[in-house]
Amino acid sequence: MKNLKIPAIALSILANLACGHNRGQAFVRKDLTARIQLVPDVGFSDRTLWAGHGMRLQQINSGDDLRNWAKDKKLRIVSLPIDSNLSRDLANDPATLVYSPGDDTNSGFALVEIIDAKDEAKIAIAAHAQGSHSCGMLQKLSLNTLPTSSEFTPPLYAEVLNRQAIANLTTIDTTAVTQSLSSKIQTLESIGTRYHTSQSGIQASNTVKTLFETAAGGRIPGMSVKLVSHADTEQKSVVVTILGTEDPQATGPVIILGAHIDSINAANKEGGAPGADDDASGVATLVEIVQQIASSGAQFKRTIEFHGYAAEEVGLVGSHDIADSYAASGRIVAAMLQLDMNSWASNPSSQTIYLVTNSTSALLRRSLKTLITTYLGGDVVDGTLRAGTSDHASWQAAGFHAVFPFENPIDYNEALHTPRDTSATINDLKLASRFVQTGLAFLGHHAGLKSAEVTYQEDLAKFRAATPKDLFLAIKTGETGNSYGLSVAVGSLVKSVEICEVSEAGGFACKRELLIGKATTQKGSRQFFNLGDDLQVRSGIHISVFGYDSNDKLIAQRSVRLQKK
Repeated sequence: MKNLKIPAIALSILANLACGHNRGQAFVRKDLTARIQLVPDVGFSDRTLWAGHGMRLQQINSGDDLRNWAKDKKLRIVSLPIDSNLSRDLANDPATLVYSPGDDTNSGFALVEIIDAKDEAKIAIAAHAQGSHSCGMLQKLSLNTLPTSSEFTPPLYAEVLNRQAIANLTTIDTTAVTQSLSSKIQTLESIGTRYHTSQSGIQASNTVKTLFETAAGGRIPGMSVKLVSHADTEQKSVVVTILGTEDPQATGPVIILGAHIDSINAANKEGGAPGADDDASGVATLVEIVQQIASSGAQFKRTIEFHGYAAEEVGLVGSHDIADSYAASGRIVAAMLQLDMNSWASNPSSQTIYLVTNSTSALLRRSLKTLITTYLGGDVVDGTLRAGTSDHASWQAAGFHAVFPFENPIDYNEALHTPRDTSATINDLKLASRFVQTGLAFLGHHAGLKSAEVTYQEDLAKFRAATPKDLFLAIKTGETGNSYGLSVAVGSLVKSVEICEVSEAGGFACKRELLIGKATTQKGSRQFFNLGDDLQVRSGIHISVFGYDSNDKLIAQRSVRLQKK
């Protein structure tokens, strides 16, 4: 795992890590003060270049072609460790273009220009060396033109259905799977270090490729495995493609599951870095999912890709390049799920899966939460990752929807980035096996498990007919002419409320991000939730309101068509 976060607009960045604060004076370098300004991040602007850490970098003149200015520059955003030499050094370095020290809520960051490749490696190691839960890291920054928002490509099957075929796919032999995961993790751990510049790290890509090919065993029609080269590292990424039965040319929406190949020793880049949990566990989980698909004979209507990313620990290099290329080519990525550290828990009996809120899609978090509740019996919660993020950041930043299930983001494996991150310190492979099931359920709905389609429409109609509509809506005019506040009154069993725009009346498939209701008042047996003046209404749109019980199970849904008069 890499300690970063993502931008709202730019490709691959850091952001909002609540683990400490540097003190000092914020600045934009004098030669850039007429072009760039650093302001509090209070919302999107069409001049936004990057947003994170509670701040926003924006062009002063919207006509200024900063992309042309930056095209020959190697720009990196560095998240600053607490009261560190790195923070003080960058505050006084002429190569630092922008510096923000952080405050009581957000950590600091710097935008730097890398002149010498050796300097980039020094910054990465210095940032990692602050400790396993430090805020320091760096990430590649590019100023590509990105969409301000992206329409969500919904799952092929409505997630509220307990389709027996998908339930069968997610039913695994836990003992056999944990043993299989352990073997795969040990194979990667035994490499010694997978640091991206080491010879063993460069060869690790071939090892991962072989693991995928062995897991498939020639039993998956339309599967291919290739190595992808990058300009900034000799380590290659691994891309596994399984063609969809309705997408033989791989031109339709693709579902991506990713993990990173490399590892790092924060104290010594030449030292041992077994990286068992970070992130051999994620790679092993991907390989195990492929193995489960091969053994079950499962086929999917949409194309699926499994990615093993190069050089995550030094700037999300592999995922940045691949996400950038997909965005540039107009490829539709319907959903991306990252696996990075999933086999350790402070309480080894814990089976809780945390969905990281940093730099992820609210729609995909809801999607995955519903699937885990439906097929794995729940035990899933949202959580903020204080000290970083992972390769999903590259996809979210490129305008795609991404999600990141994780071990406890507040209390995760402290052995990461040290020689102690070995199989001996991994203590919860049963939890890792739940991530295998999670990935299978995710694919079953988002990629469309072929055997689950037979009675889909019939089951969907039955579910809609049986779902209570015990939700009462009130709409009021917002502060601006096109915004509206919405209040929802619900029965006593509803404990949380969400709303989104849908494509059809009675729809369950959201087109855009969810709005989360906040409980306000109780009147008799009715609880009221308020969504504020956030709803942007266009004439004729359909919205759906969803009510969930204390176990996060959908128990009420109502859809309405809004017509402006």
